Order: sequence, then structure tokens, then C-alpha cells
Amino acid sequence: MKYTPILVMVLTVAGLMALMVSQAQALTCKAQMSVNVSVRTLDPGPRLSTSQNLKQINSKAKSHGLLKRGKTVLGLTQSKVSTAMSFYVSGLRGGGRTCVNVDRVDAEFGHK
Repeated sequence: MKYTPILVMVLTVAGLMALMVSQAQALTCKAQMSVNVSVRTLDPGPRLSTSQNLKQINSKAKSHGLLKRGKTVLGLTQSKVSTAMSFYVSGLRGGGRTCVNVDRVDAEFGHK
């Protein structure tokens, strides 16, 4: 499609009008001043587990390629990385418009 100067001008005016309408709609929603953000890091202390004997520990180490010939693994560490995020929002509907605000964000990450 060939763009003529008139078509470019019409598209520009249409774009500006759409922008002004969206700005006018944005002004009807109350501006949010702050959001409550909570970040929690998970870092439990080390824990001794005696659920596996030395033979089971070395078998597990061997299956993961961690056991070297002639060596014995005396213990393993285990960790599960965890992440979670929650958003709390509120909305107000009126005049054919809906305003949505993020009230609170809770996040946690680390090892369990």
C-alpha cells in the first residue's frame, strides 16, 4: 500500500485523538501513591538428617556422578529452591470504566 501525504495526516490525527482519549480516561482514575511490597527470603539453617545410612548416601552420590573411585562420601546436602509471589488488587467500576490498583505485592524466595 502506498502512503499518500493525506493518508499519513489522517492516520496521525487519528492516533493523536486516540491518545487524547486514553489520557482523558486515565485522568478519571485516581492515581495510586504507593504500593506495599513485602519480600521474604527463605534461608533455614542446616539440618542433620539420619534417614539414610552411609551405603545409601554413597549409592545416591554414585548415581549423580559425585563418587570418585576409592573415595567415600560421608554426607550430602539437599536443598529445594522455592519462589512465590502474590498480588492483591482492588478495582472500582463506574461510568463504563474500571480502575484497577495494585495494593500489595508479597514475594518470597530462597531455600526450603
